[in-house]
Amino acid sequence: MAVEALILKAVSTGRLNRSTAALEAITAAVDIAQPEGLTRPFVSAGAPVADLLVQHRHVLARHLDFTRDILTAITPQTAQKPAAPTDVEPLTDRELLVLRYLTTQLKAGDVGADLYLSINTVKSHLQSIYRKLGVTSRREAVDRGRALNLI
Repeated sequence: MAVEALILKAVSTGRLNRSTAALEAITAAVDIAQPEGLTRPFVSAGAPVADLLVQHRHVLARHLDFTRDILTAITPQTAQKPAAPTDVEPLTDRELLVLRYLTTQLKAGDVGADLYLSINTVKSHLQSIYRKLGVTSRREAVDRGRALNLI
């Protein structure tokens, strides 16, 4: 089935820290599954898909009801996460992607290569992320991002 193949591709590319490719694959899977209401392939894949669906919801904000139902089926507490406080300036889509890379050990140049951005653009995104989250280090940004349910 195409949906299952796309889910497998999304999970495997995600594990290789290829977030853009993983997001594209999970988006394609959601786009195909949503009209038919196919949730079983996502639920069967479990927790790795939940992380990708959360990213999909933050970046693309498409099929929110459908993806919420899947997340609830995978991990019931996911749907009950509190909303991020409004005292933080919202991050752009690209800043959210870069923020998610901060949990890895990749350097700015490697992140840029994966996202097809120059190292200077990645560094600009990092400065903006730090400013918006009110932090001064990578570790603090990751901790703050997790506290705000951005990661």
